[in-house]
Amino acid sequence: MTRLRTVLLTMSIALASPAAMAQFLVPNLTDDGWDRGVTPLSTYAEWDFFDSPIGPNAPGVQSVVGSLPEDAPEFDAFDANAPTSGSFITGGGNIYTFSGINTPVAISPGFGLGYGFKTTVIYQVRTLGVEPDQETFVLNSRRRPIEIIELDRTDVGGGFGGTQLDTLVRFEFARNDLAHEVLFEAESTSLSFDKVAIDTFVEPMDCPADLDLNDAADFFDVIEFLKDVDADDGDWNTDGETNAEDIVEFITEAEAGCEP
Repeated sequence: MTRLRTVLLTMSIALASPAAMAQFLVPNLTDDGWDRGVTPLSTYAEWDFFDSPIGPNAPGVQSVVGSLPEDAPEFDAFDANAPTSGSFITGGGNIYTFSGINTPVAISPGFGLGYGFKTTVIYQVRTLGVEPDQETFVLNSRRRPIEIIELDRTDVGGGFGGTQLDTLVRFEFARNDLAHEVLFEAESTSLSFDKVAIDTFVEPMDCPADLDLNDAADFFDVIEFLKDVDADDGDWNTDGETNAEDIVEFITEAEAGCEP
């Protein structure tokens, strides 16, 4: 985790130069553990133009390395608060509102592998005008980021005014879902949703019960699992239901620890 943070902070410094401005990070095997569009069990999509504030909006470029389940969603990005926010499409293809608070969303399909797999999601977004409220970044309604990094900040002036801001948000968690939906809220009115990219990567875990990813199976993992159960999303034994049997089987697994 520390190594990746160092890499990203170095990238942030590099992106401050005009020549590198407006560039998102491209995941690679050396720095991030996977190569975009190459490594198995990875997905990628990027949008720099939107057709509708409510979606669907197909990405301009996308890749999936692996086989998605039939019920996995399509890639999409839109304003989850439209039409309440009053958002509309600008001449440049942005989703913008001057009268409300928009809630930009990006959705990536998942492989639906469940527990026993670690998922990393790198979400990158460019906004104009008002900035994102960093406290509101969330994945699948309940997972909070482990890292938020400002990649680039530029005073844009002009009609929108304010700032062009590139932000990277990273999530890591011990399971793989059928869909990965990242959203945030604008700090106030007049945020323009300009560009977004979402990468996901899945890798097997040596210790499936290590839900907090601290290399141990302990009481804190039980707490994490009970959060899944509370969300009716703790089907540990993959029988299609979340119930007491899942709790018993998870605790049995956790008690066995992470040693081979």
